[in-house]
Amino acid sequence: LNGLGSSRAPGALEIDPSGQRLALFNTEAGTNVLILDLRTGQTLATLQHASFAWHVAWHPDGRRLAIGCGDKTINRWDALSGARLRTWPTESCIRVRFDPAGEMLASSGWDGYTRLWDFDRGRQLSAILTSGHLWGFDPEGLRLAHGGWDGVVLEFLEVARGQCLRTLHEAPDARGSGGGEPVMDASGKLLAFRTQEGIKLWDVPTARPLGSDQLHNGKAVIGFDERSEHLILTGPEGLFRSQITKSEAGAVRNLEKPMLVNAECADPSGPRMGWMSADGRVCAIVGNDRCQIFRTDTFAKQAETEVQPGMRFGAINANGSVIASGAWHYGGVRVWDAYTGGLNMKLLVEEEGENTATTVALSPDERQVVTATPSGYFFWQVGSWSLFLHIPPQPDGKFLSRMAFSREGKLYAGSYAGN
Repeated sequence: LNGLGSSRAPGALEIDPSGQRLALFNTEAGTNVLILDLRTGQTLATLQHASFAWHVAWHPDGRRLAIGCGDKTINRWDALSGARLRTWPTESCIRVRFDPAGEMLASSGWDGYTRLWDFDRGRQLSAILTSGHLWGFDPEGLRLAHGGWDGVVLEFLEVARGQCLRTLHEAPDARGSGGGEPVMDASGKLLAFRTQEGIKLWDVPTARPLGSDQLHNGKAVIGFDERSEHLILTGPEGLFRSQITKSEAGAVRNLEKPMLVNAECADPSGPRMGWMSADGRVCAIVGNDRCQIFRTDTFAKQAETEVQPGMRFGAINANGSVIASGAWHYGGVRVWDAYTGGLNMKLLVEEEGENTATTVALSPDERQVVTATPSGYFFWQVGSWSLFLHIPPQPDGKFLSRMAFSREGKLYAGSYAGN
C-alpha cells in the first residue's frame, strides 16, 4: 500500500470475505475506490465516482460492493469486472453495512437517518431517526450494532423482516412522486395507480397490466364507478371518464382514451385530488380550498362546500353522503353533508389557527372518524362527536400522514414522517 495514501489522506480499507482482496478509499483521489490483490498489491480495478466515496462494504458473495458517496447516492459495483451495476439516490450516505445474507444493506448519513435497503432493487425498506457508525449485523441478521458519530453511544437496533407478497410496479428511479394513492375496485380485482409514465391498470389476481399508460399522462386517479366499467380521473381540463372495455368472455382488455365529462373542476396547474365513495356513485374533488361533489352516473355537480383554508386531505363514506376534510398548513377538521355541501361539524377547533396538517379517515362501519395531527391519532364517535380514543404520536414523529382500516375494521394502520 506504500505510496497509495498520504499524510493528509492516509486512506481506509475493507477486506473482502475471502481475504484475498481489499478495497482502498479515502485517499488523495477521494472519488476513487481501488480494488487490490492482497498477495501482490496489484491494482485489479479502479472504481471511479462523480463525488467523494465515503464508505465501502463488501457483499458476502465477495464480488459485489456497495459504496456511499458525497453526491447522495449509493453505488453497486462488480469488483471483478469493474462494472457499475446500479446507482440509487438517498439523502446522505456516510456508512454502509450488509446483513449476513447480503439481501439488505444498511446505510447511515448526516441527515440523521439510518436506512435499510433491498440491495438487489435499490429500494428503501425502512428508516429510523438515528444515525452514526454502523458496526455490523449479528450472525442471524436480526440486530444491527450502531454507534453515534461521537463514539460515545452504542445501540443495538432490532431488524424486523417483512415478506413482500408481490410487486406490481417499481419505478427505475425515485424522481418525484407518482402522485396520489392507488385505488381498488369493489371486487378487489382491479387496481389503478399513477406513475411517472401515466396511469397503470392491473388485474390483481393475475398480476397482469392492462391497457396503455400513454393515454393518461397528466391525469390523476380518483376511483372506479359503481360497476367498475369506468375509471374516473382528473386532469387540468377537469373530470374525465375512461372506459374499461371487456372481451366477449368478460375478461378485462383495455383502458380506453379518457373522455372529459365535466369542466367545473378544471385547474390549469394540474390534476386535482379527490376521493370516491365505496359504492362508486359519488366522487369528491378538492381544489381552491373547497370540495366539489359529482355524481358518477350523470357527472352533474350535486354540491360544493364552503371554503376551508388549505383543504387537502379527506375521506368519504360508503354511500357518498358524508365527507370529512383536513388541511395542509392549517389545523382542524370539518365534516360536510355531501348532498348539500353544508357544514355538519368542526373537530379540533382549537388547532385551526396553527401551522400544522390534519389527515382524516373513516372506519368501514362509518361509526368513527379518525383525525391525525402531530399530536397523535384522535378517534371520534360519529353522531355524538365525542372523543373516545387518543393514540400518542411516535417519539420522533412530526407529521402523521396516511391512514387505513382493514375491511372489517379490526385493524388500523397509520404512517408518520420524522421530518
